[in-house]
Amino acid sequence: MKKFKYLIAFLLVAVLMLGACSNTNQDNSDEATESVSEAALSNDDKDDDAEDVEVKDAEDAEIEDAEEVITDSDKEIVIGSKPMPEGIILGEMLALLVEENTDIAVERQFELGATPILHEAILNSEIDIYPEYTGTGWLSILNQEPVQDSTELFNQVKSAYEEEFNLTWSPMIGFNNTYTIIVNNATAEEYNLETISDLAEVSDQLIFGANGDFFERADGFPYVEEEYGMNFKETTDIDIGLKYQACVEDEIQATTAFTTDGYLSENKVKSLQDDKQIFAIYDAAFVLRQEILDEYPELVDVLELTKDLINDQEMQKLNYAAQVEGKAHEQIAKDYLLEKGLIN
Repeated sequence: MKKFKYLIAFLLVAVLMLGACSNTNQDNSDEATESVSEAALSNDDKDDDAEDVEVKDAEDAEIEDAEEVITDSDKEIVIGSKPMPEGIILGEMLALLVEENTDIAVERQFELGATPILHEAILNSEIDIYPEYTGTGWLSILNQEPVQDSTELFNQVKSAYEEEFNLTWSPMIGFNNTYTIIVNNATAEEYNLETISDLAEVSDQLIFGANGDFFERADGFPYVEEEYGMNFKETTDIDIGLKYQACVEDEIQATTAFTTDGYLSENKVKSLQDDKQIFAIYDAAFVLRQEILDEYPELVDVLELTKDLINDQEMQKLNYAAQVEGKAHEQIAKDYLLEKGLIN
């Protein structure tokens, strides 16, 4: 009996010990489970953090790209022009060359006005560049006496602009848009005319017509008449838009023109040589603010592309395309630059 009691007691102790071990194992299991869960959560947090970092990096990259775009768009120049086909075509050519060769944006303010308006605009930094003529700058802006050497005139007007206005000039484009005297082909053949001196010798047999302004200008008809000894049978005031046709139809035999007028490329009239070189030189080039050249030095190479780009006859054809054929100025400019291989 006593042995039985000891056996019962031993069994009870064993059961209690097994229960304790079971509780301990359960606690350890719970702790292990909690540890695994915490580790999983920790890894999830790390993954979330990594994703956050990646998103942040992507956002930063987008911001940097946006800042670069903004920076690029801030680079801009304004090109102006006079309200005539030649000036608009030249302005468009320069705009296309800038866009082709740099990351500078171009604002076009073409047909802005005559020389005084453009000069004032560029001095006030309302525009940065516009096509001009050396004779206009020298005679009209600087009020100087004519210079009959092209290179000397260019150097003098460029130097004066830099000193007085902090403006500079690009290389000359290659053509001289000055006055000329034209006669119809029949008259040229009948009297064998090559020069204005030839015309003066037979002027008493011919009718000269021009717009009223030319008869009044000091450097116009009075000047030509005196320098060449003209003595026309008759002179008549004729609208500037009608004088060419009047000459072709022999209503008048002689009139004035500019050497790059588009109508001259039709070859229905003959431009006479200014053998005494009395007409001022009007070589085309671009006037620009020195500050814009300092800010964007890459413009130097672009402007160099315009050097000797167009001669008198080529400019006549370009003007003809605009004045007679009615082509868009931008298309004329683009086609010419494509032909020269200067844009793609």
